[in-house]
Amino acid sequence: MAGNQALVSVIIPTFNRADFLKVAIESVLAQTYRHFELLILDNYSSDHTPEIIDGFDDARIKYIRHQCNFGGVVNWIHGIYCSKGEYLSILCDDDFYKPNFLSSRINAFERFKDIQAVFTDYEFCDEHGRVTATSKMSFDSETVTYGKKLLLCVLRHTWFLSATLFRREIVLRYWEDSIRAGKAADTSLKVRMSLDTTNLVVWMSNHSMVVRQHLNQDSKIGGKQVLYGHIAAFNEPLMFGNYTWSYRLLLKQGAAWAYDILGRASWDEGEIKVARRSFLRQLSAFPLNVKIWLRLFRCYLPWMYPRPNMAVLCHGNGDCKSRTIKAET
Repeated sequence: MAGNQALVSVIIPTFNRADFLKVAIESVLAQTYRHFELLILDNYSSDHTPEIIDGFDDARIKYIRHQCNFGGVVNWIHGIYCSKGEYLSILCDDDFYKPNFLSSRINAFERFKDIQAVFTDYEFCDEHGRVTATSKMSFDSETVTYGKKLLLCVLRHTWFLSATLFRREIVLRYWEDSIRAGKAADTSLKVRMSLDTTNLVVWMSNHSMVVRQHLNQDSKIGGKQVLYGHIAAFNEPLMFGNYTWSYRLLLKQGAAWAYDILGRASWDEGEIKVARRSFLRQLSAFPLNVKIWLRLFRCYLPWMYPRPNMAVLCHGNGDCKSRTIKAET
C-alpha cells in the first residue's frame, strides 16, 4: 500500500507504435516508486496495440481507446483531464524511463516544497534501444531556476517534456492556452511556465529517461505543422503579452529558431514579400533604439515567413471506451 505517498499519473498517448509502446509500459511498471496510475490513450491504432495491452496484468493501468483518431493534441488533453494524480508526466510512446525516474523527481518535490516541475538531462538511443548520446546539460549542478534562465532551457532544447514531472495543477493552468500551438503544445506550455516568474522548476542530472530516435518520430514526420506550432509557441506571447524587453528578445530568438528551420523549405517570392512586410510591422511596434532595431532586422530578415493562423483546439470528452486492467487476486 502506498500509505501517504502522492499519486503520480503517467500518461502515454499512442498511435500505431505497438512494439515501442510495450517497452514504454514495461519501463513505467518497473519504477521503484510504486504509487502511480498509468493511462494509455490509444488514438485508434490499426496495429496490434490492443493485443500488447492485453498482455499486461496490472490494476494501475487504464487503457482508453478512441473510436476515431482525434489527433495527437486532443489525445494528450484527454489523458490530462482523465488523470487523478497530484503529479503528472507525459511519456511519448517511443521513449522509456529508467527505474529511478519517478523516485528521483518525487524526492526533489519533497526537498523543494514550492517548485512546479522537475526535469533532468536524458539519453538518446536508436530504434533498437542502443544508447547513442546524452543531452546537453542545462546547468553544472542541481539548480532551482525560473524566468529567463528557464526560457533559455526551452530555446536550447535541454528541457524535454518526457523528462519532466509536473504538478498536475500547473499543467491544467496553462494547457488550454498552450494548445493553440498545435503539435508544439508542449513547447508552448514550457514557454508560458517560463514567462511566469513565480514558477520555480528544479533541474538535476541523472539521465533517468531515454529518447528513442527513429525514422517515424513525430518531430520528423510532422513536417511544417510542427514548425508552425513552434513559431506560434513563441510568437503568441510576444504579440499579446506584456513582457520586458529582455523577455521579448528571448521570444524573438525562439521564433527565429523555428523560422530558420522553415527557411530550409522552398517558398515562393510572394510569400517572402508578405512575410517581410509583416515582420517590419511587428518590429516597428517595439520601442527599441535604432542600433538594436537594425541588428534585429539584419538577424531576422532571412527567416521572415508568414505567421501561421493556429486554430484553437477544443478538448471535449471524445467518444471513447476505457477499461482498467485487473490484476489477479
